[in-house]
Amino acid sequence: MTAPSAATTLSVCIPAHNERATLGTLLEQVLAYPPDVVSDVLVCANGCTDGTEDLVTAHAARQPRLRLLHSARGKANAWNRLWQAAPTELRVFTDADVVLGEGALAALRQALLNRPGIALVSGFEEPRAAGSWRHRLVAAASWPFGHDYLTGRLYGTRRAGLEPLLLAAASPGAAPALPAHLVHEDLWLEVLVPRARFCVAPAAKVAFDPGDLDDLVRYRARIVLARQQVRDGWPDAYAAWQLTTGLGRHPAHLLLRRLRVAFAQRELIRSSAGLVLRTLLLRTTRQELARAYQQMERELRDAGGAMVQGGTGRLGRPEVPGE
Repeated sequence: MTAPSAATTLSVCIPAHNERATLGTLLEQVLAYPPDVVSDVLVCANGCTDGTEDLVTAHAARQPRLRLLHSARGKANAWNRLWQAAPTELRVFTDADVVLGEGALAALRQALLNRPGIALVSGFEEPRAAGSWRHRLVAAASWPFGHDYLTGRLYGTRRAGLEPLLLAAASPGAAPALPAHLVHEDLWLEVLVPRARFCVAPAAKVAFDPGDLDDLVRYRARIVLARQQVRDGWPDAYAAWQLTTGLGRHPAHLLLRRLRVAFAQRELIRSSAGLVLRTLLLRTTRQELARAYQQMERELRDAGGAMVQGGTGRLGRPEVPGE
């Protein structure tokens, strides 16, 4: 039997901050793939206090493909450690609190293999209802209207395609890496990568729990803060991204683009209902949205930029000594 090729197999990279409750399920899903699809699984613990590292160590004792890494606190720091350590050309990044759809990793791998010019390929996120009717309402409101963007919950990269872009964005003499202060690493990556080198793999489905209404408000505030951060820090790249994604054009252009994606996924009714629900909910919580945005600005400043980000995309609250 020939050994798996580092040019065609995946390294699955998982940043983890206090993810013991959910990480075990994800590891079982990932390690169920054969070595000729997933040759390496890397978990980078950053600031864990809940036994996440013990969980990974126990799995690694039975699974030689699994390795535990460590980094300074902050998701970007964990991402950079994973990027440096991954031994393969093709890498997948996923949050630790998601559930992968059947064949999701294989679909990302195939998309990268089929299109050598692609540097970044997104999975297709699906919010799942959990708990009360309020949670189900938030899940319905969180359904994406079309899907022509990068979701940080699951995406694949090609080292040779992404690393030169990371290097070009880094300070002179620095290693290719994400800036440590990023609020939304997937938005930054999507802005960084030319549109022609990005695609979505609809078959690579990833389910997540969007939480309650407070979580939805906080997540939307984080998106606003992230766009402001990227617009201020990388204005030329952001302007080009706006034009190529339609965000800087007439709203009808964006609507038509998203409708084409929705039709392709046969999710037009669900996507439209989610957009309406999200708009109504956020309009009724406009003041909470503004407060969440202001709080995030303070948190980002107080934490010196290296914010821990929850798997659902929420900024982590800075830890206070003694708590």
